[in-house]
Amino acid sequence: MTDKKRKLEPKLHIDMEFSEALSRFAQTNPNEVEQRMERAKQKKSRKAKKAIRQK
Repeated sequence: MTDKKRKLEPKLHIDMEFSEALSRFAQTNPNEVEQRMERAKQKKSRKAKKAIRQK
């Protein structure tokens, strides 16, 4: 059973056919995804530091 008190993220809605989504997913380069995730983490940390400085 699931815990009803726990909040879950909303379902992901993609406005394309399954076959198209699957083919795009299959073309994804795992190394590129990791690099972009690292960049996103760095941007978040910069924004957090900037917000702290402004207070």
